[in-house]
Amino acid sequence: MIRRIQRRRASMRRTELLKDSSTIKYAVRSQIDKEYNDAVERYISIAVTGNYLITRLTFHIFF
Repeated sequence: MIRRIQRRRASMRRTELLKDSSTIKYAVRSQIDKEYNDAVERYISIAVTGNYLITRLTFHIFF
């Protein structure tokens, strides 16, 4: 999911160069950056939660 957003950001940045309005560029870049940051936060949250659950399950199995 993160790679898809990274590819989308790169594609949008290339197309931004073709547009004239800096306001549109800023809005598009802001939206894409927000999507990217949300995806990264979600990925990290899932990873941390997964590690926490694995640690907890392992602890309960051995103790």
